[in-house]
Amino acid sequence: MVLYNLKTYQEYWFKYTGVKDFMFSDDYSKAESKLLQSSFTCKYGDYFKTAKYIKELLRKFIEEGVDKILKISLVLEYYKKISEDNIKIKRLKILIYANYLLCWLCVLIISLPSLNVAELWEFLYQIFYDTRETFSGSYFIDNIYDESIP
Repeated sequence: MVLYNLKTYQEYWFKYTGVKDFMFSDDYSKAESKLLQSSFTCKYGDYFKTAKYIKELLRKFIEEGVDKILKISLVLEYYKKISEDNIKIKRLKILIYANYLLCWLCVLIISLPSLNVAELWEFLYQIFYDTRETFSGSYFIDNIYDESIP
């Protein structure tokens, strides 16, 4: 089973040999590819040994990636299961989120004297009451010359 694509294989081939793989290149005909393939040598051996070595490298790389992904997903699922069942963790989450909201409330209270209320009301009015339907099909045709498109 192949888990990598041709581009990845070609990138690895070039990385380890320093030349393009002529077997999958559009630059050469099939006969030229076979001729180059028979005369190819590098530090990993002939063409077939090099191809086998690179395929083995890719397989190891993919196996390591899948291993890491599985471990991370296992930890996430374990955390999700524990956080749903354990009442202490639920309370701790509530405390953390409450602390977060209190911090932002403090920031809002501190910045309140410098707040321009008229500008804020105008902004909120535009958001809640002066919003046109943006997903209708004729929105851009009707408002093609309107510079205040949200």
